[in-house]
Amino acid sequence: MTLEDFYFISQIAAAVGIMLSLIFVGLQVRQANEQARKAEAARRADATQAVHDNFANMYLTFGSNLEVADAATKGLKEPDALTDGENMVLLSGLMAGMSYTQSAYFKWQEGDLSDELWRAWQNSQVSYLTTPGGKRFWEGRKSNFDPAFVEYVEANLIDQTLPENFAPWLDHQGEGEPANPEAEQ
Repeated sequence: MTLEDFYFISQIAAAVGIMLSLIFVGLQVRQANEQARKAEAARRADATQAVHDNFANMYLTFGSNLEVADAATKGLKEPDALTDGENMVLLSGLMAGMSYTQSAYFKWQEGDLSDELWRAWQNSQVSYLTTPGGKRFWEGRKSNFDPAFVEYVEANLIDQTLPENFAPWLDHQGEGEPANPEAEQ
């Protein structure tokens, strides 16, 4: 074998080594991308579960205590009829609900919640923000929330109508109009 033969063999070995290195790097990049995709999916699932948990806890609070439920129902329909204690119960519940909604809103804005899931929660908020008590609450407490969220709520939730077949929190929405006029007939 000549020196030239050794040179060509070493060049072939180097080329094979480079090819194997590129294949190895490609496999590592693919594995890293798969891990990142799984981590993203887990983060989205965690965000969705956290929002579900918040709303479930809120609904359980209102649904498991008759005094809280009565104060909320009375306050959303006729806010002037509340005692000081009932008003505190209503304000606390609505602040919790809107705080949870703001959290969900930012998760949705970041892409962690699906549009469909966000719209369902948004409709839930419309169902009480369109009541007399909900409107009063929002006007008195909106300064407690992030300006971007306030802008979104005022553009998309206040004075909106609920989608067809969406059950409102109360028998009537807004200024006493039936939530479902067909049900009244």
